[in-house]
Amino acid sequence: MSDGVRGAALFLALWGTGLGVLTPAIVAAALKATPGTPGLASGASNTARQTGGALGIAVFAAVAGSATAPDFSSNSIGLFIGAAAAFVLAGLLCLGVAGNRHLSPG
Repeated sequence: MSDGVRGAALFLALWGTGLGVLTPAIVAAALKATPGTPGLASGASNTARQTGGALGIAVFAAVAGSATAPDFSSNSIGLFIGAAAAFVLAGLLCLGVAGNRHLSPG
């Protein structure tokens, strides 16, 4: 197994773990945001997740290129690192917003 494949497998494992932790929190937040319409919240959450997954796969395939190309591993690792950085920044932004909401009177 090449180093590129091992690196990609590591990032995929981390990605899957993150999604496993994140998904229940997203569903809980959607249900809390619309307490009177839990079906709407659940449907919106699932639709966003499915659409995001499909778009993510399409963008990954377009940018990484063919799996048989010699630079596929390096392109994949770059994409995983970029996506992970974007997710960390988004998470920090969400934590900042949530922290400010808890501190404000209301």
